[in-house]
Amino acid sequence: MRDLTLPQTHKVEEAEQLPPEQLEALYAWIDGVPLSRPKKNFARDFSDGVLVAEVCRHFLPKLVDLNNYVPAHSVAQKEANWQTLATKVLRKLGMKLTKGEIEAVASSKPMHIEPVLQTLQAKIEHFLESGGGSGGGGGGGGG
Repeated sequence: MRDLTLPQTHKVEEAEQLPPEQLEALYAWIDGVPLSRPKKNFARDFSDGVLVAEVCRHFLPKLVDLNNYVPAHSVAQKEANWQTLATKVLRKLGMKLTKGEIEAVASSKPMHIEPVLQTLQAKIEHFLESGGGSGGGGGGGGG
């Protein structure tokens, strides 16, 4: 009668692995955004949501107030930043994050932020293409 159950820490371990060419394109997209701090460890640097808020603000300045996001070391504050980002910004882009995704990203789990950023990139591009952004150009738009 052995207990063969895995520890609960393995619940959110698996992240959607992006192919190398998609990772390269994603990193190039992020490199094109001026950020307030250098990227040394992708999972850790993006874990508090601040740099993600900066990415959003770069493309959608009217949607993001950076004062809502404080650099954090505690997982609780990182999760609070992500909750704020999810309700104030991501929701407007039609992007939802699960509690598990937020926990994994806030805990700096390797390769968890990349799929989130890839989805964010697609949502931002769609938002801008559909006239949701304040791009300054383009036609009137409906709605």
